[in-house]
Amino acid sequence: YSPNTFVEVYYHEYNYTPPEELEKWREVCNELGFTIFSHSATVNPLEHIINYMTDNDDASRIIDVLKTLKFDFKDGRIEDMRDNAELCYSFNNMFCVTAAGKVICCDCAYDEEKSLIAEDIENTTYLELMEAKRKNEICQKCLELGYPNFLSSLSSSPKKNKKIL
Repeated sequence: YSPNTFVEVYYHEYNYTPPEELEKWREVCNELGFTIFSHSATVNPLEHIINYMTDNDDASRIIDVLKTLKFDFKDGRIEDMRDNAELCYSFNNMFCVTAAGKVICCDCAYDEEKSLIAEDIENTTYLELMEAKRKNEICQKCLELGYPNFLSSLSSSPKKNKKIL
């Protein structure tokens, strides 16, 4: 039927990923007319990173995963982003809507109760959603810890339009 379908391949790089592998994927994507988005792998959910960055004991269960990353969250690149929430891609560009019509602050947060910003998307305005994001505990902590800095600065995507660091 020749549908107008856009395909984007997400390639997550780890500290053990051979550089030539990404180049091979780029070649395949170019040949097929796909877009490729490559970036350093990170950890989800966001709650795990918050635990790690705040030295919460719950972080111990992700230590082995953190060793596979190409960076360390505690390497000093953190900036306080509380006053610059618009630099966070998720904050600025998306709302995550559950199957029940609830809205959560971002796709990296998995705790629906703590990340909830609206009970019903159909009865909430855009301005109310944005204000709820600014007040959300998880969103505030993420910005305070500078987590969006890691997500943007580690991206090698040509679509990225803002360099935070």
